[in-house]
Amino acid sequence: MARIRNIKPDFWTDEKLVELEPWERLLFIGLWNFADDEGYMPYSPKRITMQVFPGDSLEVSRGLQSLISAGLLGLYDSVEGRVLHVTNWTKHQKFSNPSKSKYSDMVLTTADAKPRKHADPAPEIPEPSLNSTEDSRGLHKEREREGGMEREVKDSCPVGPDEFIDWYLEYPRKEAKAAAERAYVKARKTATTEQLLAGAVRYAQDPNREPQFTKLPATWLNSGCWDDGPLPARNGSQDHSSRGLAKGMAMLAAYDEQQQSLELEG
Repeated sequence: MARIRNIKPDFWTDEKLVELEPWERLLFIGLWNFADDEGYMPYSPKRITMQVFPGDSLEVSRGLQSLISAGLLGLYDSVEGRVLHVTNWTKHQKFSNPSKSKYSDMVLTTADAKPRKHADPAPEIPEPSLNSTEDSRGLHKEREREGGMEREVKDSCPVGPDEFIDWYLEYPRKEAKAAAERAYVKARKTATTEQLLAGAVRYAQDPNREPQFTKLPATWLNSGCWDDGPLPARNGSQDHSSRGLAKGMAMLAAYDEQQQSLELEG
């Protein structure tokens, strides 16, 4: 699930960042929204593309490698697969009540095989304006609301942070993503992850599904379509017309034969 993050003014003049391409800097900012409160997230270029650049064709894997090479990201191996970590995370983001990362208690191994259990420490940078400006107070309140919404969702339906993305990648129409995510959370109250994912795959692979009539993801979820069977054959109406035409031709032929018989009798 996406999270609200801060961007400091000195970000734009950082020596490491100015050497990167503009879209790679944007990618770095985008990762902050999907990293957990300790700066960790799964390494999945395909998922990150859908999260940060859903409407663009960019080589996100190359961008991630550029960020890793610049020392802005760390790449580690864990029991759950590869993990990214934002270097000096606490320098970029500060929280009053951060949530503990599930990776905190895992042994994360870098390329040089040295075990690592915690994020890189960084010196605290005082920010007196954080609590003194109207914008900062508004940001703090927005974060509190977001935290409350996340807790409410977790209490009512335990949807994992990457679960919706896995489903969205399989669904055949990618529009209105925010509405789809809300509909997904709602649908998870009555359906399992496996049911929703299997339904999306079945719908995407249905040979009778026409792209121009493919339902929006939120509409599909809100209508409970994961339990639907295969779509009716697209040529059903054509078959019906063909059968009607054949029947009509047979009746016409029978009529002609009858008329010919009457003429012979006469």
